Amino acid sequence: MSESPLQLSIKWIKLLADGKERIAAGDYVGALPVLESALAAIEAVDAFSNPVSPDIRVAETLERIAFAYQQQGLLDKAEPLYRRAMEIANTHILGVHLRTAIYQNLAQLLNDTGRAEEGKALLARYPLSGGAEETVIDPIAEGKGIEAAIDAFAEAAVAIAEASAAKSKGYVMPSNEVSMVQTLNILAFMNRESAQKVLSFVQEIVEHTEFCYGTVSPEFTEVAEKLARGYMHTFDMSSALPYLQKALFAKMSVGVDDSELESLSVDLAMCNRESALSKALIAKYHRPAKFDDPLTLAASIMSKIAAAQGEIAKPSPTVAAAQAVGDEEAEKTIEEWRAEQALAVKAPAFMTMEEKCRQLLPLAERAVALAREVEANDSHPFSLVCLLSEKVKLHQELGEKAEALKVKQQELDVITKHWGEGHQLTVEAYLAFTNMQQEM
Repeated sequence: MSESPLQLSIKWIKLLADGKERIAAGDYVGALPVLESALAAIEAVDAFSNPVSPDIRVAETLERIAFAYQQQGLLDKAEPLYRRAMEIANTHILGVHLRTAIYQNLAQLLNDTGRAEEGKALLARYPLSGGAEETVIDPIAEGKGIEAAIDAFAEAAVAIAEASAAKSKGYVMPSNEVSMVQTLNILAFMNRESAQKVLSFVQEIVEHTEFCYGTVSPEFTEVAEKLARGYMHTFDMSSALPYLQKALFAKMSVGVDDSELESLSVDLAMCNRESALSKALIAKYHRPAKFDDPLTLAASIMSKIAAAQGEIAKPSPTVAAAQAVGDEEAEKTIEEWRAEQALAVKAPAFMTMEEKCRQLLPLAERAVALAREVEANDSHPFSLVCLLSEKVKLHQELGEKAEALKVKQQELDVITKHWGEGHQLTVEAYLAFTNMQQEM
């Protein structure tokens, strides 16, 4: 009887781990048959699922086989494997570490075979191959045109974002409330017809968060900011305004750096462009000296495109009005606003984690039901899977192992139905489910 995609995927995980261990120990010869068996297993899964683009796990296995050949000096065998792995990896947005390894190792191979210039060109094609801080080549300056510029800077943006996430230190897992609001915001973005209904429900979670943690807390600040951005996405500025104000006040109260206040202050200003507060915030946190600088990669792209088309970027009317506001006037207006906001600050309820989870659990159940309803006619159950995962965590926090396992089974069922038995997400969900079973 042939192995199922799920069985093959689990087999691949074990074989790849064994192969990597052999490589780490310097046993390149012994690693090859193990890795080739891993490749056969994952290619069988890939053929069964028939994806639009090859499975990224195929590229990961090919890269390790190529590396084992390279370390033995068998460069003629390594090169085509690296190139095939590179072709697959480039079709996937995520996987910066894999792409970096492929590009660096292939560049070294090219250098060792007398093709140093081709190796350098390869590294230049993928900015992060030589480190995230390298300057991206400007395709407009090279005369390659606007479309090339957009492609190059978009690729760099993804790569740099991935590298920043991978290198971040002291990362703290977001609270259940933050994760739920973030997921529900995505649900609102994916289904515009249900956006207001979803965001109205998000308000209940935000109110729960303020009650439990207090207004001046990182948990509330994050959910308030996310809700505000959700409303701005639907052009409901009046609903966004109070949450932007609370989030900005909270961040000011804990003394964060001005650079962290810039985005919030600009968003708040956009909700009421003609107010004195709007002009004061722009004047203080978006200084005239910085008006012409590329504040984000997106702004940089747009400015380069404008320059290529012979256009001169002009400051927005909001920015232009703020340029006339003096420092003292801006400070006075902002301090008066902060004094008004301070009157509405709520203290935390000082609840135990169990009490917070007990309060949040009914909201999590309603969130799951809402996701099922909204995504009923949608082919992508992303939000439902994430919310089921959050519900599992709540049951685990409360020591309710049987309920947690029951919800985990629901999550596994949704993933299996949508992605198929052999998909990496299905395998990971299955292994997590079996681990929970064993712990009971």
